Parts: sequence; C-alpha cells; structure tokens
Amino acid sequence: MSAPVEFETEHFKGRVQVLFKRPPGLQAAAAEELLRGKKRQIWVALQGRVKRPIPLDDLQCGAWYTRPLQLPAQFILTPALEWLGRRLGGGLELRVGGDTPHVAGPLCSGAQLLNISVPGQEPGLFEAEEDARLLLGDGGGDHVITMYYYDHSFNYETFRMAVPPFHLDMVRLMDAQPVGISLRDRATGDFLFRFEVWHRRMLDHLEEHKHRIQAHAARAAALAAPGAGPAAAHPHDDASQLHPAGAHGALGGAEGMRELQDSSGRGDPGPAEGGKLVGSTAKAVAAAADAGGEDDTGPAYDALALI
Repeated sequence: MSAPVEFETEHFKGRVQVLFKRPPGLQAAAAEELLRGKKRQIWVALQGRVKRPIPLDDLQCGAWYTRPLQLPAQFILTPALEWLGRRLGGGLELRVGGDTPHVAGPLCSGAQLLNISVPGQEPGLFEAEEDARLLLGDGGGDHVITMYYYDHSFNYETFRMAVPPFHLDMVRLMDAQPVGISLRDRATGDFLFRFEVWHRRMLDHLEEHKHRIQAHAARAAALAAPGAGPAAAHPHDDASQLHPAGAHGALGGAEGMRELQDSSGRGDPGPAEGGKLVGSTAKAVAAAADAGGEDDTGPAYDALALI
C-alpha cells in the first residue's frame, strides 16, 4: 500500500491517502486489512490545515465539471441523483444541466467523518474519530482537520455504478470527466484542494469525441475571456475558474495520464517529488491511491491529480 502523499496549495497544506476496493487477490495486504468488513469502494483519508480563516458554512465538498453531462432517461437518473444526495448529505446544491454542472454540499454533512484537533494532537490518518468541538464557527483556523469520505455504490475498478436493475457507465454519463474530490470556499470560488480520479476507459471516449470536446472547451474559453459579456458572469460558468487547465479541459488531463502511461509503461506514476505535491496545476500527479496488489501492476484508475 502506498504511503500518504503530502501536498500544498495556496489555501491548504496536508496529506492524503486513498484506498480503492480491488478484486480478490489484487488488494495490497495493508489496504485489505483496513477495508476488512467494510463495503467501501473508496476511502479517502485527508488531513491538514487551512491557511486562512474560512467560515464553516462556506466550506463545500463536491464535484464541478467543465462541460455537460450525458444524462440518461429520468427514471434512471433519479436513483443516481439520490446516490449523490446520500454522498453529500443535507444542503445539497445540485445543477445537472447546463454547460458547467456541479454537485456540492457542506463539508459538515459531505464528509462521513470530521475531526478537528490541536496541532501535535491530531490522530493517525486512519485512526480518527468524529470530534468537531473545536470548530467554533470557522473552517479549522490553526487547527488540524481530518476528514474521511467513502462510498459504497460507485465501482472504481469498472467505473460503473449499480442503479438496480441498471449498471450505469459513468465514463459515458460524465462524458469522460473524472470524479472530483474537492474542498471549495463557496464565497470566493477558491478551491482549497481538488483531486481527480481518472479511468483508462476515458482515453478511448475522449479520442472518439475529441472534436466535440475541443469545440466546447473553445467556446467556454471565449465566454470566460475579458469583455465576453454577461454570459461569463455566473460563478459556475467561468471555465478558467472551474478548471485551471482552461480551454484544454479534460483532454489536457487525459494527455497527462497518457504521458504517465507512456513514461512508466504501465500507468502507475508513483509519488511525485518524493511523495509531495506542491502547487495547483494538473502537472502534479501522485499515486495517492492504493496501487493495488503485491504484483504492483497498478489499478485501472491510474492516478489522482491535484489540479
């Protein structure tokens, strides 16, 4: 199992470790022990400090996309939306239509576990218990935040989600956009951190639809340009704000993943800069996820990228 990856952005400094459920025989022994008896398909353990005071009510976790989702029929979509509601808890902010859909919820309900500790007294990354008594109305201040996110429904090995009697192909539904693991300041639009989970099957989808995707990215960049008019004024419609890659969008991220595959020969990039991530661009990609089995072949999801 990989070690926690340290990272730092303009607004947050911490470490992260992500476990994915693997098929029998492929799970690393340490990860298998942590996941034993649990139904979790993913377990994100994140710990760190916010660099500036942010009101707790303004901290949002969720996913923000840079182009439309390819939505199924309503009778299939409704259970998927219910899954999102369970994932992010109360106060769900949902926008599935339009050019820049997003789904977000307050940190206090979106995280399955939240622990606020005095520096030096923080728990081990996978040993935290619920305890938010030190929050007192801010986003952690000088305290150390430990948060868990886990999900039982989304199979990251196949990138499909069971919505009985259907199995949704999430690569197609999300138009080959990655699953986001993000924390955002709602008041300013700043991301404290933003990780993405990609799957190899996205590469074929992006290649097949690259002309449509590139055309949409170019339109979004034009709307976000200075003097483009009121159409770019909505905070969720600013492509440059939502994705630092700007007009390159998902293709830029996918090319980064392809470069990792080409350079490593198997798509398992290993930790960047000795396990540390610094900055806020898609250039920094880390094997924060459990890389899988003892054979070290790596999972189908190649990397988590800090963007």
